[in-house]
Amino acid sequence: MDAIFSQPLPILRLRSTKPDEPEYHRLWGCNEAPSEHERVLITSRLCQMQLDLQRMASNTLSSSTHDLKTFQEVEAAILRHEGLLSCVRRVPPETWGRVFEFIPEDTASVGDHTNPYDITLQRVCSVCSTWNAVAKSVRSLWTRLPVFAFGGNTPFAIKLSSYQAVLRRLDLYLSSSGTLPISFSYRHTLGATELDYQYLSILILERLMKESSRWLDVEIKVPVELMDRLSHIRDKVAVLKRLNITVTPLMAPLKGMPVIRLDAFAVAPSLRHVVFNFCHKRNMTFPDIVDVLPWPQIETYACNSSLDIAYEQLLRLSKDILTSVSCTTHTLGLFTPKNIPVLLPHLTKLHLRVWNCFQSGPYLPGNALLNHLRQLTLPALEDLEVRESRLSANDHLEGAVIGLISRSGCFLKRLALDEKIPIPLHTDPSFIEWVKLWANLTNLDIRCPGGERIRTLDPFVLGPGSLTFPELQVLTLRRHLVEPYPRPLNDNSTTVDPEAFFRTLENRMPAAYAAVRQAGLNVIPEVRLVYTVPPFFGWALGQVEAFEALGKEPFGDTDIEPARVEKWARELDKAFCTLCYLTPCTSRNLLGQRKINTLVKELEQLYLEGRCSRILVRRGLIHALYQASLKRDTTSPGEMFFRFRRRAQDLCEKWRPFLLRDHKASPYRLCYSRNHLTTSLRIKYVPAGSRHDTDEEAWNEIIGLDPGYQEVLARVAS
Repeated sequence: MDAIFSQPLPILRLRSTKPDEPEYHRLWGCNEAPSEHERVLITSRLCQMQLDLQRMASNTLSSSTHDLKTFQEVEAAILRHEGLLSCVRRVPPETWGRVFEFIPEDTASVGDHTNPYDITLQRVCSVCSTWNAVAKSVRSLWTRLPVFAFGGNTPFAIKLSSYQAVLRRLDLYLSSSGTLPISFSYRHTLGATELDYQYLSILILERLMKESSRWLDVEIKVPVELMDRLSHIRDKVAVLKRLNITVTPLMAPLKGMPVIRLDAFAVAPSLRHVVFNFCHKRNMTFPDIVDVLPWPQIETYACNSSLDIAYEQLLRLSKDILTSVSCTTHTLGLFTPKNIPVLLPHLTKLHLRVWNCFQSGPYLPGNALLNHLRQLTLPALEDLEVRESRLSANDHLEGAVIGLISRSGCFLKRLALDEKIPIPLHTDPSFIEWVKLWANLTNLDIRCPGGERIRTLDPFVLGPGSLTFPELQVLTLRRHLVEPYPRPLNDNSTTVDPEAFFRTLENRMPAAYAAVRQAGLNVIPEVRLVYTVPPFFGWALGQVEAFEALGKEPFGDTDIEPARVEKWARELDKAFCTLCYLTPCTSRNLLGQRKINTLVKELEQLYLEGRCSRILVRRGLIHALYQASLKRDTTSPGEMFFRFRRRAQDLCEKWRPFLLRDHKASPYRLCYSRNHLTTSLRIKYVPAGSRHDTDEEAWNEIIGLDPGYQEVLARVAS
């Protein structure tokens, strides 16, 4: 017995090339099934180790630390040998190939990397030689190329020092995919002085262009200069089905007026879905839009640009097959005369977000966008959004929309109107027409009614026998930084009356009113208050304070002084907002860095045991901390000395149990989030025990990273 404890077992030695290694040592580095001879050896060794383990376990009187360590090592060796006999090793390579085909469906949670699919594929190939060979034999795995991003401000941009590895990786994808169609994303956002970097970027582009006959789903962002290079593949994109292209201004100023070539994809017989973003500048000649894309075959179109030059072509050339149009643009040109009707029989989605809309030809009174809406007939329309910065309170947008719906006979599911246009009061005769035409609405996005006008959205405002918007599921109420002039009548209040709001909300979220649900009223799971303003600007903060004064959930707690929380959130947002490139706390502002360090120390001394933490969420403090934790080391001021990023992560982890406890204590969940345009306060109804009542979803709501919420507005490209 003493000999057993004093001598190490041969099986516990590390893998090496020495002669005393077992004959089956090759199995440690692969997932192959053992041969019959190897199986006999492994089984014999397992029996020997199990007997040794039993002898060690029986000797419990003289147990030292060394003996316990040896016992644990023998247990680990037994588990390792049992793994050599696992049924997983007998899975045929063909089956592994079928399993690997599901990789694209489960890569959303692989870190924050811009190429999560590529990272997952690399991990699969590095498990063992068997998996590596199987993965490389499945061609469909290699048709989704990594993202090739070049530019200093581009997240996870490719470094110049890694160009050889990038080229090898690209060649591996192209060779392993055989002749199958490929999908990729290429982004060139370099300056004119980065010549070496430009060479690498163009080298990648040229390599991709050689495979243009295989392009299927492509995202390209290039300056005007590279569009001329792309024109060489004009007749070589036969299988291209989806195209997302952004043309940026010139990298370097040129003398004269350069001619823009956008005809690289003019001959693409399979192209059906297009995102076309064109950033026009004054030093460019206007391109011939007719030859840019094969317009008669386009089914879906979207743009986010300073000047839209394709909308009119779509209405004229592809009106019979067009199903979706979404335009976010600074300037939209309409050239169709007012007296000519436009019928789009299959269009289900129309989004027009415009800064300035003009109509050529003879002068026509009234707003150009409203005149255009009066031309349209859309019998299949389900999703409508109309916004224009020049609209005022005197423009009857709701009248034009009601006329469009009545004329088309469509069943609208989602409606979003410009936030400067108020909805009519329930006493207004036009409101009855609203209710009749929009009875099927599930998503309503309108101006936030001030004061007690929120009662207009009460489902029983017209009486118990007439429910308003009974199918409504998501209600979005907006306020804009710049109010229209003149102000809407009876809508001068900038905040919603809290009592009227919660009365309407409770009627829309009938947690205990089964009779009402049986009467046909749908339970609305979410109300959004969206402010097109900077964070903590006037109205958004004033609305939160009004809700807090009422004291109802999820606003009924002030365990932590609101002024302190507001100060913390404001300072953190100024210093670490990921959307700001210039912050008061710059790398040279040591005083500002020390001020933020003092603030973080104060937060580190804040304990939430026995306190309600919801005020930290609704005032945006947790969202600001989460944004600070995402800052890159090179862009976070003072990171080298004060380690703000790491400390912000530690604070989120430290407070997480208390934040989850308070967030899930009420079925009414409050979420704070913001982007470059808006600040959003969302009240979600999540009953206990529902499939959404999980810690993961609750935490995403707390930090403002709710995957189920996507703000519809987008910044116009410049």
